[in-house]
Amino acid sequence: PPTYSSRYEDCGGKVAVSPDGVRVATGRRVWDISLWSLDRPVGPIRLPGLARDRSIRGLTFTADGSQVLAASTD
Repeated sequence: PPTYSSRYEDCGGKVAVSPDGVRVATGRRVWDISLWSLDRPVGPIRLPGLARDRSIRGLTFTADGSQVLAASTD
């Protein structure tokens, strides 16, 4: 998948771009994950957090782009 770096990441957030480049997943320290579609002008889909007290340390899409994977310090 493409590599992306931004000020968002500099502030502790994580960014992942889908293999087809159409979707972007963003995540913050409190398991607030959002899924953005670049081909539709709508707001993000918010994915419910599973562990609100854990920081997101990694965020990526699977090779086929069908799933978003997040890793924590746990």
